Amino acid sequence: MCLNLFNQKAKAWDKKPNRLVLAEKFAKCIRQSVVKQGFSTAFEYGCGTGNVSLYLQDCFDKVVLADSSIGMIDEAQRKIEAQNIQHFYPKLLDLEKEDYPYSFDAIYTLMTLHHVKDVSYVIRKLSKMLNLGGMLFIGDLVPEDGDFHSYPENQEVHYGFNKSFIDDLFKQNNLKTIKYHVFHEITKEHTGISKVYPIFTANAIKIQ
Repeated sequence: MCLNLFNQKAKAWDKKPNRLVLAEKFAKCIRQSVVKQGFSTAFEYGCGTGNVSLYLQDCFDKVVLADSSIGMIDEAQRKIEAQNIQHFYPKLLDLEKEDYPYSFDAIYTLMTLHHVKDVSYVIRKLSKMLNLGGMLFIGDLVPEDGDFHSYPENQEVHYGFNKSFIDDLFKQNNLKTIKYHVFHEITKEHTGISKVYPIFTANAIKIQ
C-alpha cells in the first residue's frame, strides 16, 4: 500500500467533494442493513479521515476506526475531537502485518481492498473478527482497465473485483453473501478522456 502517498494526501483528503458523497452513500447502504439488527460494535478498516463512520456514529455504541496511514488516523482523530465523539477509537493498524484480537458486530471497508496486497488474507482476518451473525460490508471498484489510479501508483493496486470473486471470498471464510450491487459511479479524466468507474457494495453475514 502507498503509505507515503496517503500520508501526504491526508490533510487535503476531504477537499474533494466526491469522496464525501461516496462515503455518505456507502454509509447509507450500511445503515439500511444494520438499523434493525441491534448491533452495538463496529470496526472500519481503511477508515481514511473517518467519513463513513462519522455518517454512522448514531448506529453503534463503540466504533474502532483503523488505518495503516498515520496521516489519515491523525485527521480522523482531529475530527473526532472537534465533534467531541466519545465512542470512536482511532487505531493505527495494518492487518497484513499484525492481528487485532477483538470482535465486532459489524465491519466495513470502503475503497481499501484494492490497495491490499493479499485480499484473501485480510478478508480471512476480518471474518475472524466478526461475531456470529455479524455483518461485513465492502465497497470497492467494479473491475476496470487500470486507469482509475495514476501511474505508477496503479502498479500497487488491484483493478477492482467482480461478484464471483467476492462470493468465493465470502464462502471461503464462513460468510454468506446477502447482496452485491453497484451503488455509485466515479467519473475521472484520463489522458483527456472522461471515464466512468462503477463502485459496488457487497455485504455478507457470519454464519459459523
